[in-house]
Amino acid sequence: MDNLGGAVLCAAGDHGHPNPFKVVLVSTATSDDQPLACVYSSETRIWSNPMSAEAPGQFSDTGVPPTLIGSAVYWLSVSDLMLKFDLDKHILAAISVPPVTDGTYYRNRRIIQAEDGTIVYAILSYPSFQMWQGNVNGHGVATWLLPKTIDMHTFLGLPSQISEVLGWLLGYDEDTDEIFVYVRPNVYGVQLKLMQSRKLHETSCVNPYYPFKSFYTPEIHEGGEADMLHDP
Repeated sequence: MDNLGGAVLCAAGDHGHPNPFKVVLVSTATSDDQPLACVYSSETRIWSNPMSAEAPGQFSDTGVPPTLIGSAVYWLSVSDLMLKFDLDKHILAAISVPPVTDGTYYRNRRIIQAEDGTIVYAILSYPSFQMWQGNVNGHGVATWLLPKTIDMHTFLGLPSQISEVLGWLLGYDEDTDEIFVYVRPNVYGVQLKLMQSRKLHETSCVNPYYPFKSFYTPEIHEGGEADMLHDP
Protein backbone atom coordinates (compact mmCIF):
# COMPACT_ATOMS: atom_id res chain seq x y z
CA MET A 1 0.00 0.00 0.00
CA ASP A 2 1.28 3.46 -0.89
CA ASN A 3 -0.22 6.96 -0.58
CA LEU A 4 -0.38 6.13 3.10
CA GLY A 5 -1.14 8.50 5.97
CA GLY A 6 -1.59 7.80 9.64
CA ALA A 7 -2.14 9.04 13.16
CA VAL A 8 -1.17 7.78 16.63
CA LEU A 9 -3.75 8.57 19.31
CA CYS A 10 -3.03 8.15 23.00
CA ALA A 11 -5.70 8.25 25.69
CA ALA A 12 -5.12 9.95 29.04
CA GLY A 13 -4.16 7.46 31.75
CA ASP A 14 -3.41 7.36 35.45
CA HIS A 15 0.08 8.33 36.58
CA GLY A 16 2.37 5.33 36.66
CA HIS A 17 0.17 3.22 34.40
CA PRO A 18 0.58 2.61 30.66
CA ASN A 19 -1.70 4.60 28.40
CA PRO A 20 -3.58 2.67 25.71
CA PHE A 21 -3.15 3.99 22.20
CA LYS A 22 -4.53 3.51 18.71
CA VAL A 23 -2.90 3.75 15.30
CA VAL A 24 -5.10 4.80 12.36
CA LEU A 25 -3.78 4.26 8.83
CA VAL A 26 -5.43 5.45 5.61
CA SER A 27 -4.55 4.58 2.04
CA THR A 28 -5.80 5.85 -1.31
CA ALA A 29 -3.90 3.30 -3.38
CA THR A 30 -6.86 1.16 -4.39
CA SER A 31 -7.95 -0.04 -7.81
CA ASP A 32 -11.07 2.16 -7.72
CA ASP A 33 -9.37 5.16 -6.02
CA GLN A 34 -11.60 4.75 -2.96
CA PRO A 35 -9.87 5.47 0.39
CA LEU A 36 -9.41 2.73 2.99
CA ALA A 37 -8.70 2.88 6.73
CA CYS A 38 -7.75 0.38 9.42
CA VAL A 39 -7.09 0.73 13.15
CA TYR A 40 -4.66 -0.92 15.55
CA SER A 41 -5.43 -1.07 19.30
CA SER A 42 -2.64 -1.49 21.84
CA GLU A 43 -5.17 -3.04 24.23
CA THR A 44 -6.26 -5.85 21.90
CA ARG A 45 -3.04 -5.88 19.82
CA ILE A 46 -5.22 -6.47 16.76
CA TRP A 47 -5.68 -4.58 13.48
CA SER A 48 -9.27 -4.00 12.41
CA ASN A 49 -10.63 -5.06 9.05
CA PRO A 50 -10.22 -2.35 6.35
CA MET A 51 -13.03 0.19 6.11
CA SER A 52 -13.76 2.06 2.88
CA ALA A 53 -15.44 5.32 1.95
CA GLU A 54 -17.21 6.25 -1.26
CA ALA A 55 -15.40 9.32 -2.56
CA PRO A 56 -17.04 11.34 -5.36
CA GLY A 57 -13.59 12.19 -6.69
CA GLN A 58 -9.99 11.12 -6.39
CA PHE A 59 -8.54 11.61 -2.92
CA SER A 60 -4.88 12.53 -2.83
CA ASP A 61 -2.95 12.89 0.43
CA THR A 62 -1.34 16.32 0.98
CA GLY A 63 1.30 15.20 3.46
CA VAL A 64 -0.31 17.56 6.00
CA PRO A 65 -0.73 15.89 9.43
CA PRO A 66 -4.31 14.90 10.35
CA THR A 67 -6.28 16.73 13.03
CA LEU A 68 -8.14 15.13 15.94
CA ILE A 69 -11.43 16.88 16.75
CA GLY A 70 -13.62 15.19 19.33
CA SER A 71 -13.70 11.49 18.48
CA ALA A 72 -12.85 11.91 14.80
CA VAL A 73 -9.64 12.26 12.79
CA TYR A 74 -9.61 14.45 9.67
CA TRP A 75 -7.25 14.37 6.66
CA LEU A 76 -6.96 17.02 3.95
CA SER A 77 -6.75 16.30 0.23
CA VAL A 78 -5.39 18.31 -2.69
CA SER A 79 -8.88 17.94 -4.17
CA ASP A 80 -12.14 19.40 -2.85
CA LEU A 81 -12.49 16.59 -0.30
CA MET A 82 -11.41 15.69 3.19
CA LEU A 83 -11.54 12.37 5.02
CA LYS A 84 -13.20 11.84 8.39
CA PHE A 85 -12.64 8.72 10.47
CA ASP A 86 -14.99 8.27 13.43
CA LEU A 87 -13.04 6.47 16.18
CA ASP A 88 -16.17 5.45 18.09
CA LYS A 89 -18.23 4.12 15.18
CA HIS A 90 -15.30 3.02 12.99
CA ILE A 91 -16.77 4.81 9.98
CA LEU A 92 -14.70 6.41 7.21
CA ALA A 93 -16.36 9.19 5.19
CA ALA A 94 -15.34 11.58 2.41
CA ILE A 95 -16.57 15.15 3.01
CA SER A 96 -16.75 18.08 0.62
CA VAL A 97 -14.79 21.16 1.72
CA PRO A 98 -16.09 24.75 1.54
CA PRO A 99 -16.46 26.30 -1.93
CA VAL A 100 -13.01 27.90 -2.01
CA THR A 101 -12.05 29.30 -5.42
CA ASP A 102 -9.11 31.59 -4.69
CA GLY A 103 -6.50 29.03 -5.73
CA THR A 104 -4.76 29.09 -2.33
CA TYR A 105 -1.93 26.56 -2.11
CA TYR A 106 -3.25 23.42 -0.39
CA ARG A 107 -0.48 23.46 2.25
CA ASN A 108 -1.86 26.83 3.40
CA ARG A 109 -5.06 25.09 4.47
CA ARG A 110 -5.66 23.28 7.75
CA ILE A 111 -8.45 21.60 9.65
CA ILE A 112 -8.65 23.14 13.12
CA GLN A 113 -11.06 23.11 16.04
CA ALA A 114 -13.50 25.89 16.92
CA GLU A 115 -14.05 26.99 20.52
CA ASP A 116 -17.29 24.98 20.66
CA GLY A 117 -15.54 21.84 19.45
CA THR A 118 -16.81 21.91 15.87
CA ILE A 119 -14.64 21.66 12.77
CA VAL A 120 -13.08 24.68 11.05
CA TYR A 121 -11.57 24.73 7.57
CA ALA A 122 -8.85 27.38 7.81
CA ILE A 123 -7.12 29.09 4.89
CA LEU A 124 -4.15 31.45 5.06
CA SER A 125 -3.89 33.92 2.20
CA TYR A 126 -1.56 36.35 3.92
CA PRO A 127 -2.43 38.76 5.44
CA SER A 128 -5.97 37.30 5.57
CA PHE A 129 -6.84 34.19 7.58
CA GLN A 130 -10.24 32.66 6.76
CA MET A 131 -12.06 30.24 9.04
CA TRP A 132 -15.04 28.30 7.64
CA GLN A 133 -16.96 26.71 10.51
CA GLY A 134 -18.82 23.53 9.65
CA ASN A 135 -21.16 20.94 11.04
CA VAL A 136 -20.71 17.35 9.85
CA ASN A 137 -23.71 15.06 10.31
CA GLY A 138 -23.68 11.30 10.81
CA HIS A 139 -23.78 10.71 7.05
CA GLY A 140 -20.62 12.71 6.42
CA VAL A 141 -22.42 15.71 4.92
CA ALA A 142 -20.98 19.08 5.95
CA THR A 143 -22.78 22.41 6.19
CA TRP A 144 -20.36 25.36 6.04
CA LEU A 145 -21.00 28.85 7.36
CA LEU A 146 -19.64 31.96 5.65
CA PRO A 147 -16.03 32.37 6.76
CA LYS A 148 -14.76 34.58 9.53
CA THR A 149 -11.84 36.58 8.15
CA ILE A 150 -9.03 37.79 10.39
CA ASP A 151 -6.40 40.35 9.46
CA MET A 152 -3.13 38.83 10.64
CA HIS A 153 -1.74 42.33 11.30
CA THR A 154 -3.95 42.45 14.38
CA PHE A 155 -1.71 39.87 16.05
CA LEU A 156 1.00 41.35 18.22
CA GLY A 157 4.43 41.06 16.65
CA LEU A 158 3.47 40.30 13.05
CA PRO A 159 4.84 42.68 10.40
CA SER A 160 2.70 45.63 9.35
CA GLN A 161 4.44 45.99 5.98
CA ILE A 162 3.27 43.31 3.54
CA SER A 163 4.97 44.48 0.34
CA GLU A 164 6.36 41.34 -1.34
CA VAL A 165 5.85 39.34 1.85
CA LEU A 166 4.78 35.72 1.47
CA GLY A 167 3.01 33.90 4.28
CA TRP A 168 2.98 30.13 4.78
CA LEU A 169 0.91 28.04 7.17
CA LEU A 170 3.42 25.53 8.56
CA GLY A 171 1.45 23.58 11.15
CA TYR A 172 -1.25 23.36 13.80
CA ASP A 173 -1.27 22.00 17.36
CA GLU A 174 -4.81 20.98 18.35
CA ASP A 175 -3.81 20.61 22.03
CA THR A 176 -2.86 24.28 22.36
CA ASP A 177 -4.94 25.67 19.45
CA GLU A 178 -1.81 27.28 18.01
CA ILE A 179 -0.96 27.68 14.34
CA PHE A 180 2.59 28.12 13.07
CA VAL A 181 3.05 30.74 10.38
CA TYR A 182 6.07 31.76 8.32
CA VAL A 183 6.15 35.44 7.36
CA ARG A 184 9.55 36.16 5.90
CA PRO A 185 11.99 35.98 7.57
CA ASN A 186 10.41 34.71 10.82
CA VAL A 187 8.32 31.81 12.10
CA TYR A 188 5.51 32.72 14.52
CA GLY A 189 3.29 30.75 16.85
CA VAL A 190 -0.19 32.30 16.77
CA GLN A 191 -2.79 31.71 19.49
CA LEU A 192 -6.13 32.16 17.72
CA LYS A 193 -8.32 32.43 20.83
CA LEU A 194 -6.04 35.00 22.52
CA MET A 195 -5.27 36.92 19.31
CA GLN A 196 -1.59 36.89 20.24
CA SER A 197 1.60 35.72 18.57
CA ARG A 198 5.17 34.90 19.55
CA LYS A 199 8.21 34.93 17.32
CA LEU A 200 9.91 31.54 17.41
CA HIS A 201 12.97 31.99 15.21
CA GLU A 202 14.32 33.46 11.99
CA THR A 203 14.94 31.20 9.00
CA SER A 204 15.32 31.15 5.25
CA CYS A 205 14.19 27.51 5.00
CA VAL A 206 10.43 26.95 4.97
CA ASN A 207 9.47 23.48 6.21
CA PRO A 208 6.23 22.00 7.61
CA TYR A 209 5.92 21.76 11.41
CA TYR A 210 4.76 18.49 12.98
CA PRO A 211 3.78 19.03 16.64
CA PHE A 212 3.86 15.77 18.58
CA LYS A 213 3.70 14.35 22.09
CA SER A 214 5.99 11.54 23.19
CA PHE A 215 4.96 8.51 25.21
CA TYR A 216 6.15 4.99 25.85
CA THR A 217 4.71 1.62 26.78
CA PRO A 218 5.96 -0.51 29.70
CA GLU A 219 8.47 -3.32 29.34
CA ILE A 220 6.65 -6.59 30.05
CA HIS A 221 8.56 -9.40 31.79
CA GLU A 222 7.74 -13.07 31.46
CA GLY A 223 6.07 -13.05 34.85
CA GLY A 224 3.63 -10.39 33.68
CA GLU A 225 5.12 -7.52 35.68
CA ALA A 226 5.65 -4.20 33.97
CA ASP A 227 8.62 -1.88 34.44
CA MET A 228 8.16 1.70 33.29
CA LEU A 229 11.05 2.93 31.18
CA HIS A 230 12.20 6.35 32.29
CA ASP A 231 14.32 8.89 30.50
CA PRO A 232 17.82 9.19 31.96
